[in-house]
Amino acid sequence: MFLPEFHQTRGGAIVSPLLALGWLTAGTSRIKLGTMVLATSLHNPVRLAEDVLMLDHATGGRVILGPGTAHVPVDFELYGRPRGQAGAITD
Repeated sequence: MFLPEFHQTRGGAIVSPLLALGWLTAGTSRIKLGTMVLATSLHNPVRLAEDVLMLDHATGGRVILGPGTAHVPVDFELYGRPRGQAGAITD
């Protein structure tokens, strides 16, 4: 099961796919869980690594991380991140 990450969308969005995946793991013991594209350039890299590590540990190694850069200008403004450095931040 894979979930995307979207911020500031109309009609609902998954703003924290790792949290949602953590909640979903309570109902399964075999399904692999992951992010379609996690907007890594919006996250603190250490905190993101810790959250993914904890989720992977809690699920017995069933987490698949799909990192990517964010692209919506207002998301960068909201998070105070430099949009022009999204690729470098993700790397």
